Amino acid sequence: MHKRAVCTLFEGDYYKGAIALINSLAFHGYEGDVYLGIRKQANYDTFFALLRNFPNTNGQYRYSDHLNIIVVPVETSIHFASYKPTLLLNILMQIDTGIDELYYFDPDIVVNYSWNWYDMWIDQGIPVVHEIIYNDMPQRHPIRQLWEKVICDNNLGTISHRINSYINAGFVGIKRTQISFLEKWETIIQIAQEKYGCSLTAFAAPKREAPFRMLDQDAFNIALMCTEHPISEMGCSAMGQDFNGLQVMLHAIGTPKPWRKHFLRSMFNAQGPSSSDKGFIQFANSERLSVYSPFQMFCKKIAIHLSAFLHRFYGK
Repeated sequence: MHKRAVCTLFEGDYYKGAIALINSLAFHGYEGDVYLGIRKQANYDTFFALLRNFPNTNGQYRYSDHLNIIVVPVETSIHFASYKPTLLLNILMQIDTGIDELYYFDPDIVVNYSWNWYDMWIDQGIPVVHEIIYNDMPQRHPIRQLWEKVICDNNLGTISHRINSYINAGFVGIKRTQISFLEKWETIIQIAQEKYGCSLTAFAAPKREAPFRMLDQDAFNIALMCTEHPISEMGCSAMGQDFNGLQVMLHAIGTPKPWRKHFLRSMFNAQGPSSSDKGFIQFANSERLSVYSPFQMFCKKIAIHLSAFLHRFYGK
């Protein structure tokens, strides 16, 4: 039987999203380890207090008979968005060389479909999802032309995949046999810093006309264009951004994040709760691990249901 693992990176109050992700994984039948990359020496007392009742062996917490939470302290000044391929490589090459499949989810994502789907999906190629905001990016798009030049100028290989959509870097699955993709993704991020003046400590550059604006995501897209491995794309519905497709996960893109949102206040600004807001509230608490106290969760549920109800009448 092959061995799988999931990982994420988080800082600050994003631990709340990571907890919801873990609960959603367990709910939908995931069995395996969940690696949590956190910045070393940062204060995570509140988060670790929530884990205090789990059996703990050297940073490995027993969530259930089928799921372990493993904390990975990360010592880097790099923005965590650009650290993703490095974390994935570290887990596969150093922490556990027995892992056959490794999935990365941003900590503002919850799983919304049976884990069997992910097991099937990764067998079709590297699983990826289209970005909702800049989704339409055909082969002759000016930015894609800049990316082809980056590939050519830096001897990154040939264009193997003529992709017509911008891909979201908040999720990816990798088989051990596809490690070269992660190495290429990491290399492109380094090239962006060394040859194109990108900052690895910033989340995004100010101008879109640069080859690298959303550094991790643009590098991710470039790596997908020139990887020798097959890829398997799903539309933006896969992240809950379109109700006309299969929502296998719910991604809380943009701000404020669901754990920071005042749902009734948002309603008065003509913004009802999104599917990702509802997904977070659904999985923020479980019998094993909870973000909120029972009373806090009761208030959250009342607020989100009332906000959704009122938005039907006053949202427009």
